[in-house]
Parts: sequence; C-alpha cells; structure tokens
Amino acid sequence: MMVFLHLFNKSNTDLCTNLLYIGDEPFAKWLSRACNPVWFFVLLSGYGLAYTYEKGNLQFTKQLKRIFKLYMHYWIILSVFLCIGCSLYPGRYPGTWDRILVNAVGWVTNYNYEMWFILPYSLVALTSQYIIRGIEKIGYILSVVLTIFLSLAASYTISRYHSTLLSEYPILSLTAVYVQFLYPFTVGVAFCRAKYQWSYQMPTWLALVIMVILISAVCSIRIPVWGYVYVPLMIYLFCQLQFPKWLNSVLMELGRKSMAIWMIHTWFCCYLFREEVYSLKYPVFILGALLIISYLTAIPFLWITKKVLAILRV
Repeated sequence: MMVFLHLFNKSNTDLCTNLLYIGDEPFAKWLSRACNPVWFFVLLSGYGLAYTYEKGNLQFTKQLKRIFKLYMHYWIILSVFLCIGCSLYPGRYPGTWDRILVNAVGWVTNYNYEMWFILPYSLVALTSQYIIRGIEKIGYILSVVLTIFLSLAASYTISRYHSTLLSEYPILSLTAVYVQFLYPFTVGVAFCRAKYQWSYQMPTWLALVIMVILISAVCSIRIPVWGYVYVPLMIYLFCQLQFPKWLNSVLMELGRKSMAIWMIHTWFCCYLFREEVYSLKYPVFILGALLIISYLTAIPFLWITKKVLAILRV
C-alpha cells in the first residue's frame, strides 16, 4: 500500500503509460486514494502494543529499547543512501551538520520526506502505556469518540496552518500529528480488547465484495473523514479473508521486511533513481520492480542492523 501510494499519487501517473482509466483519471491514481498506510500502521501498532501491555511488557525502558532499534534501522539506511546521494548529486547531499542532525532525529525529514511519521509515532509508542491506561480508565467507546474529535481538530489545524504557523514552529506540528495518531492507535487498542468477543467468521467472498465496494466508495467519493471508518473496516475485513498457504507465506515475509521497505523505497522512486524507476512506463511493471528492488535491498540492511545491535547488546 505504501509503495503504491508513493508511486501513483498526485501527478506521478503523468510519468506512466496508463492503459486503464476511471473517467478521465488514470486507474492507478484513482486507486491511490484508498491508500492510507500510516493510519493502518498506527492502528496495527495500537493492537500490538495493547497485546504487549496485557502481557506486562510495555514498560517505558523496554519501549525505549524498541524505539532505539527502529531508529538504528533508519540511521543505517539513511547513512548508506546519503553516501550514494553524495556521489550522484554532490550539490544536494549531505548539506550542513544541522540538516544531518534534524533529519537523524526525525524533527525534519527533508532528505526523505516520507519518513515524517517516525518521530510522532515514536512518541506515541513511548507513551503508549499511559495512553492505554487512560483508555481503560474512561472506557473504550468514550475513548474512541473522544479521539475522533481530537483527531479531527488536529487534522483541521494541520490543513489550515501547515504552510504558516506549523512550518514556523515544528513543535506545534509534531503535537498536532501526535494528537492525530491517537484515534487509529485507540481503535487498535479497542480491537485488541474486542478480540476476545469476536466469534463471527465472515465468508471470504463476502469480505472481498465489501472491500471492493468500500475501496470504490473511498476512491470515488472524496470525503476527508473517510479514513475514520475506512481504515478500521478494511483491517477487520482483511482479517476475515482465508488465504492459501503460499500467499500467507508471501505476506508474512513482506510483513517482516515492511519497515525496511518503507524506509528504502522512496530513495529509489522519489530521490535518487526516479527516472530509472518510471522508465518502465507501465504501472504494474513499475510497482513490481520497486517492490522487488526494495525487498532485495532490505535484506542486507536488516542483516547489518542486526549485527550492529548485537555488538551494542541491545
């Protein structure tokens, strides 16, 4: 989903040879409206961290170690691609030491803009045990309703003041994104709690039909609040699907490398090798090639990061 979005959103489809259209719009661009990878990621993280909380393993120090591991992946990938960027575009990379530092922290992500989520997500993860305690105290339904309004307010603030006040004061932007993330995170926590009460297994064909209708509606009817319903419903419906073993294996393998793929793929398609990627012309070839390249590149990066963490005994 994240790879598809970054390849075909906005005007990127103008670089492709498009054979399928919905009205006057390329199908790939139309379908990219159904992609909201960050909210999917935050919701699933809420589920996973709530499960960890139930097991008593969500202490602040343990979360700090998990976030350090996340950043270690980010730093190693960033360092290697910056070195490549220095050789290909010496006037663009690496820039000043200030620029390197703020990008390393995630305070500013103008090396790889698509990593904007890493710092606010890390703050949500670090404070997750306190968020979950608050949810348990006031109740799951009230928490979801409350975070809907908070998220809507944050989303309005971002859309209204992003180019003025928030760009001048990054701490306000960070706070707004943190608040915006509270809704999908809270829904993920509620999903974890509700797993003990779900017993109905929907037929795969019915789940697929509903998913197609839902995706078509989101792509065709442009309403900003779609994500509040669309993301939770899609995850629920996806969990109802029954896949053959080989497809389960493929999805599990991609899942294990998804974070590295997220951190890698935009270096290819947006920053360093954009012309080469889009030279494949057809969206299906572009998507397939970028997925394969990002997956293969993720393998050595994950191995290196594992070795570094082992040396640091983290």
